[in-house]
Amino acid sequence: EFLHTSLFNHAKKRIFLNAAGKYYLSIVKETLNKLERDTNSIMTWQPTVQVIELAVNPTFSTHWLIPNLREFNKLNPDIIINIHSLANIGDFLNREYDAAIMREDFCSPWSEREYLFEEEILPVCSGSLLSQPQQKLAVDELLNEFTLLHQSTRINGWQEWFALSGISSPQVNNGPRFDLLSMLIAAVRSNLGVALLPRFAIQHDLDNGDMVIPCDVPIRTGNRFIMTWREDKTESCHLRIFREWLLQKSVVSREN
Repeated sequence: EFLHTSLFNHAKKRIFLNAAGKYYLSIVKETLNKLERDTNSIMTWQPTVQVIELAVNPTFSTHWLIPNLREFNKLNPDIIINIHSLANIGDFLNREYDAAIMREDFCSPWSEREYLFEEEILPVCSGSLLSQPQQKLAVDELLNEFTLLHQSTRINGWQEWFALSGISSPQVNNGPRFDLLSMLIAAVRSNLGVALLPRFAIQHDLDNGDMVIPCDVPIRTGNRFIMTWREDKTESCHLRIFREWLLQKSVVSREN
């Protein structure tokens, strides 16, 4: 009655949205979602705890940030990091974030930013795939004696890598393809072959010996990761603490 229009249709004891109802839902959906988020936030609110709403590139969060986050949590138990997946620029329109970690070319809506590191990819395999874990291979050995694993979104990766050593062969395109980076990492861990992987995503595997570098010929992709944040959060104490910790960790990643 308040809207002076019907939003639902009834049929055989079923109720469903009509055209007007679907249109109205599209208008108020985000408002309702925000109301739900704010309600959940106040229900769990603690006066001594600070919360950072952080949007993060999914690959970065899964393979770098989350594995390192325990250290930050132990150092700063009064700061909670809520991590949200940042898949496309439209995500900024649908949520209110305090900060984000993304590739520099992703077009941040904010001007405040700090450089973290540039992506570096290198050939890796399971240590058990080699006769000796510390064994170093010639580039042509890698091509002729091992299965090359490919990421579907970086299909020319091996071709570009072998070109650095002056090798051009249709053989570099042989081998299975995997859509997701997580699939490719799992394939390497399962001894399926050798893959070109970003160092930041597998540094823990390299440190503990689960993965090794058979040919130490890295490639810098030009993809730079940054942290960016809302201008009105620049003076936020808890965001500054997180930013300083993140910068320290990124320096270690660059040095590795």
